[in-house]
Amino acid sequence: MVTLLIRRLGPTAALAVLVLAACAEQASEPVIPTVETRAMEAPVRILIDAVTRNLESNRHSADAWGRLGRVYHAHELYAPAITCYTQAMRLDAGDFQWPYLAAHAAADIDKGAAVAFFEQARALAPGNPTVLVAQGDLLRQLGRSDAAREAFLAALEADEQSSFARVGLARVALVEGDLPRARSLLERAAELAPTDGGIYPLLTRVHAQLGETELAARAEWLAKVHDAPLARRDPTLDAMRGLATNSHALAAAGTTLAERGELLAAEAQFRKVLAIRPGTPLD
Repeated sequence: MVTLLIRRLGPTAALAVLVLAACAEQASEPVIPTVETRAMEAPVRILIDAVTRNLESNRHSADAWGRLGRVYHAHELYAPAITCYTQAMRLDAGDFQWPYLAAHAAADIDKGAAVAFFEQARALAPGNPTVLVAQGDLLRQLGRSDAAREAFLAALEADEQSSFARVGLARVALVEGDLPRARSLLERAAELAPTDGGIYPLLTRVHAQLGETELAARAEWLAKVHDAPLARRDPTLDAMRGLATNSHALAAAGTTLAERGELLAAEAQFRKVLAIRPGTPLD
């Protein structure tokens, strides 16, 4: 259509047509979400500005949109992160990590949207136990026990050694009053992950409700010995968290690493915090 108009019009009019066409194309491009950065710590401002500039020259790149989304997400700027992830999904509809990350970001501000994003991620990665357990956890929190159970069972089918899937199933069984099943699942989870402090308070409760006094006392003692729950290993979330440059996010990442027992990596994160804010309560 534009070519035909150019042939029929003179040079000046043709140039006007091309300019208008270019403007229309520019106007159709999605708007890059921005945030006020003046009050942020210097490393965060520098990072957001650099990644935004990169996206401005790579608007058709899913990775460029996804990187800005991850940067926003790592600094708990969930709404602009979701906007970026949505554009990454549009440009690369086959990559599960964009709806998966969007689901985690949305879980803090819009759980209904998070459910939909998890469904998209699962459709793209149906055998990924990390996606399935995270989906099950959200559904359980929303009181959707049947859907949560199905997600945890799918995770267990994908990875029969998953202690996290068993703990999720045990929580569902507890809600439904199936104490023997909850006990069996938690005991097996404890065999698979004996240092996971998230297991033993639940096991104490189950044994107590079943009248198993000695076993309840032992589980209670183990809860004191292993008082920190293990965090799931999640490469996609870890890559996002690794982009954090503000003291709060770095401290949170360090805490997560410490909960996994990765003490050297945790120490490195906490040292970054002290480099930004020496002598604060974070130390």
